[in-house]
Amino acid sequence: WYNLRYGVYKYYIYNVKGNENCTYKEVMKKLSSNALSGVKMPDDREGVEVYRYGNMAIKVKNNEIVYICNNKGIGSFERYKFNVDTKYRDYLRKLWRIDDL
Repeated sequence: WYNLRYGVYKYYIYNVKGNENCTYKEVMKKLSSNALSGVKMPDDREGVEVYRYGNMAIKVKNNEIVYICNNKGIGSFERYKFNVDTKYRDYLRKLWRIDDL
């Protein structure tokens, strides 16, 4: 899984519904599985990867999740809502025992 900046962890537990009691490690695993099962978006910046997972944008740099933005309720992001590989996400969550935590 990806490393996770502490500020991203704080944003996630305060801004993503139902995750206010998640530990740092749980969030790291959840966001990693979300990024890897989401849609990779084009980005010209060297060393930066941007993924869309439903309404969430996840930015990865040097194998670390450095930024997320939960765009819930913003109409222009609705088109990404179903662009999630749920089978791969569920496989990663089972492999990393995310739902067992």
